[in-house]
Amino acid sequence: MMSFAEKVFDVVIIGGGINGVGVARDCAMRRLSVALFEKNDLCAGSTGACSGMIHGGPRYLETEREVTRKSCEDSGAIQRIAPNLLFRIPILIPLMKGESKIYFEMVETFATSYDNFSAMKGGKQHVRLNAEEVHQLDPGFSEDIVGAVSMDEWGTDPFRLVVLNAKSAVQAGAQIFTRTTVEKIEHQNGEVVGVTVFQEGKGRSLVRARLVVNLTGPWAPFLDPQMMPSIQMRPSKGVHLTLDRRIVNTSLICKAVDGRESVFVLPHEHTTIIGTTDDDYYGHPDNVPITQDDVGYLLQAVHRYFPRLMDYRVMRAWVGIRPTIHSWGVDESSLSRDHAIYDHAKDGVNGLFTMIGGKLAAYRMMAEEMTDVLCRRLKRREPCRTHLEVLPGCTTEIPWLEEARRTGFDPLTVKRLMYRHGYHALEILENARKNPELALTLCECDQVLAAEVEYVIREEWAKNLSDIRRRTRLGMGPCQSCRCAHRTAQFVGSILKWSREEIENQAQRYIDARWRGNLPVLFGEQAKQEEYARALLFHSGGQG
Repeated sequence: MMSFAEKVFDVVIIGGGINGVGVARDCAMRRLSVALFEKNDLCAGSTGACSGMIHGGPRYLETEREVTRKSCEDSGAIQRIAPNLLFRIPILIPLMKGESKIYFEMVETFATSYDNFSAMKGGKQHVRLNAEEVHQLDPGFSEDIVGAVSMDEWGTDPFRLVVLNAKSAVQAGAQIFTRTTVEKIEHQNGEVVGVTVFQEGKGRSLVRARLVVNLTGPWAPFLDPQMMPSIQMRPSKGVHLTLDRRIVNTSLICKAVDGRESVFVLPHEHTTIIGTTDDDYYGHPDNVPITQDDVGYLLQAVHRYFPRLMDYRVMRAWVGIRPTIHSWGVDESSLSRDHAIYDHAKDGVNGLFTMIGGKLAAYRMMAEEMTDVLCRRLKRREPCRTHLEVLPGCTTEIPWLEEARRTGFDPLTVKRLMYRHGYHALEILENARKNPELALTLCECDQVLAAEVEYVIREEWAKNLSDIRRRTRLGMGPCQSCRCAHRTAQFVGSILKWSREEIENQAQRYIDARWRGNLPVLFGEQAKQEEYARALLFHSGGQG
């Protein structure tokens, strides 16, 4: 770790999720000196456990119209600054046999109102479909669906969005430190003076700062409860499932057994996501359980609308905690998705702030609001430019076919590489073309080249296989790392100078981490098939 002895930062940010890197980018672009500290890896918390939707929040339209407006407006801004990283997702709200036609009219009235906001994010106007039109879109939909109303939304890779915001922040002058824990917020006479941080192998350091911002999401109340008693949060647990293939091209909103209309089946790249639960959570966010009840609840909801669901393999389950604002007397799905900024001067610590709540789709606007508060406190007047300047490498031009012909690599490999990295993919491809070792495909499920792995280690703070997964999707495909973990560990070990023992430990640690996501979905015939697949993969080259 660098020496902080002579440095006083304008702002220290705690937390490396989308809000942390978003505020770091905005602060740095307004010429504030910034240091961000993340105890794990970028996007290793709640942001990395979200569904990856850059959507307007239509279900908040009735009670939180402003949240919908902000999300739609910011979705449009995110499309401008990260065009290659977003993809369109058509969504259907179905009408089932036996449901009231009045309900269907209400849904269309609702969709008509949402159309007014949808234009802000380049969305298409809603369409009313009859049963025949619905089943032309996907014959796998239930015959009991007698009509639907469409909406138009956008999806993204949240891991890449976080990393690109972090890279942009660094380009503007911010300093980012991963695997660095903030142990204590330091203050004297009621004024923040900085933080004490700890990094394994490098010890503790005092980092001095004029202002400190707690952007740790659901971890916010645990950072220092005595110093920040005013934080009012009602965390909720959201479980998602991932299928090993794309079973739909159109998303479907499914009504669960308890009447909640918050379960969806969602095409995402070459997989399918099912989510999400929405349950109060009272434990620590470091250790969030996934039960078979969570899994059954989601499968039951989707199976009613997509009867062939159980013909497909549920690859894994994953979970995150929403740092939602506290409210008494409402169910979890009705909690506000707005955000709140706390000035802890009223708690007796001047210069300390916390922001909780919000949605991925409105992160940039939330960061702007938080940075406005910091600039006013520091008496700085630089305007926000985060909606104007594109993120590193992002471009509207993705000439993947031309690059595939030029370099000789598989077109799908090139296309996915350019989706993740924009025009920086050209550098990765050129390195792979010149160096046969870097041209190797380390992960066949997601077409991850050794050159991409080398790039994210060199340029994007990746220090182990889990970090590499977040940046490249390594091991997120059907084999769930069984085929790629060992060969990737050997390659990474050659770069980071790992011993033979460390290479083996890193590979096994990664496989074990992926396996923990498999456990909640292992029941019946799938459990047998999973064990068979793991044994087959290991014996057919997984150790290579």
